Amino acid sequence: MQGSLGRVRQSSRLSEIQISIFWINPRGRYWACRTSPARPVMPRSLRSSRHQRLAELIVAFRMEAGLKQSEVAERLGRHQPFVSDIESGQRRVDLIELLDLAEAIGFDPRDLVTALLETPKD
Repeated sequence: MQGSLGRVRQSSRLSEIQISIFWINPRGRYWACRTSPARPVMPRSLRSSRHQRLAELIVAFRMEAGLKQSEVAERLGRHQPFVSDIESGQRRVDLIELLDLAEAIGFDPRDLVTALLETPKD
């Protein structure tokens, strides 16, 4: 019977970090399923009020500097959609990218962080 797991052996392991379940079928193929960590998980920041504020601030700093997205992208050695995705809130920015953006646009990242700290959490 195609698609059947046949006689399935199942094993699970419980730890402080995660629960893992593995299935092995008679042909030796296996599937693994990992659940979320057992400890509390940080809420997602994408689309949060602080993330939206970050995007707004980057746009404001860029426009204040009189730069186009394509000019910022060129200074970063990236394509224009990269900057567009950041400014529209579709892409998260890590610390190193934020520092690179600050240098390319010409603003002090401490000003941006101060403004973000004043933004209430969701």
